[in-house]
Amino acid sequence: MNITRSLAMGASAALVALALTASAVQAKQICKPMVWGYGKTVNKSISKHKAMVAWKVNTKNQHGLAYAKYVKAKAKSGKCRKEGNKWHCVRKGKPCKSGAIGPTDISG
Repeated sequence: MNITRSLAMGASAALVALALTASAVQAKQICKPMVWGYGKTVNKSISKHKAMVAWKVNTKNQHGLAYAKYVKAKAKSGKCRKEGNKWHCVRKGKPCKSGAIGPTDISG
């Protein structure tokens, strides 16, 4: 077997081993039950903002800071309605965070 072919086979084996190691630890989202946030003011934009802040605070208090990112939430929605001179806004979503599954030590 010549040196070039031997090096190519060794490099191929190293790439396969690297790919298997990388796939051994996969990212998975871990989600919690639905959380709500509520905001009420005479201004719709401020009510929406207050609802979002309330969702983040409620999520942090119930599940920790790692879950308090609305962008990562699943089944999320927001609604506003006007009652009298006040806007009532609600944000809801299932808070999620990224986690790893698989071995925690892949060094062998």
